[in-house]
Formats: sequence, C-alpha cells, structure tokens
Amino acid sequence: MKPTPAPAPPLAPAADTAHAPAAIRTEGLRKIYPRAQGDLVAVDGLDLTVHQGEFFGLLGTNGAGKSTTIGMLTTLVAPSAGKAWVAGREVSADPVGVKSRIGVVSQANTLDRALAVADNLAFCGRYFGCLPQPPAAARSNCWNSSASRTRPTPKLTSSPAARPTAS
Repeated sequence: MKPTPAPAPPLAPAADTAHAPAAIRTEGLRKIYPRAQGDLVAVDGLDLTVHQGEFFGLLGTNGAGKSTTIGMLTTLVAPSAGKAWVAGREVSADPVGVKSRIGVVSQANTLDRALAVADNLAFCGRYFGCLPQPPAAARSNCWNSSASRTRPTPKLTSSPAARPTAS
C-alpha cells in the first residue's frame, strides 16, 4: 500500500497592492501628433494607476496609443498635456530620475555596432545616470588598453529564426 502524500500547503494570499505606492501614475496624459490633414490624437486623457507589485499590460488594436503611452512613460515621447509619474518621479520634470529607475528593452536592436557589447552597456548606463562617469584620464586609459574596444558588437537579433543554434 502506497503512503498518502502530504497535502500541499495553502497558497499565500495575494499581496494587497491597492495600498502599495504607485509604480506608474498618469493624470490626463495626452499626446497629439500634428498632421497636415488634421491632428492625430494618439493618447487622449489617460488616467492610470499601477501599484507596486501589480502586473500590468497594455492591450489594444494598432494605433490605439500603446507605444505612445510607453514612450511617454519612458521619457522618449514628450506628452502634449497631462502628467505622468514613474517610480515616484514626474516624467517631464525629472526624466533622468525616471531613466535611472527603469529598464527598457526595445524590440529592435538599438546598439551601436561599432562598440563592443560591454561598451554599449557602459554607455547606456552612464547616459541614463545609472553609472558614474569616470574621470577623463581613466576613460582614455581604459579605452586605449582594452582589447575588447577593437571588437565590434556581434550581430545580435531578436528573431529566434536568425539566432545561431548550438551544434
């Protein structure tokens, strides 16, 4: 006779995210793209709160404003009106503070192919305020003495079909 397995422990209750601080908040967020044939309203008065600990996704048809909203939240697109806060920082007033608290990976490869991968990471980290800028002399010595500086970024791809396979 087989022993009866012990019952599984109960699942922990979900975190109460309604009382957690907002990770993302928008008030009346709006983006208008001027066009000759009439302005295009991409985002029209978005009011949104995503609390820390929540999972959230933007779903919608093509042209619904998803990419524009993400662009505004990540400081890449300037809002036409309204306000947005990410990680407690107002996006328009403190874009460097926002960039230093978020990570964004675009679908397309935006690396500088003349640089090694490590150099691309260091550049982005410094550009977005995540890494301190070394003194000029240290940058010069590091650049001139590192063999990795002479190797360009290898071809990187997001396409599974184009990735090399292990043999």
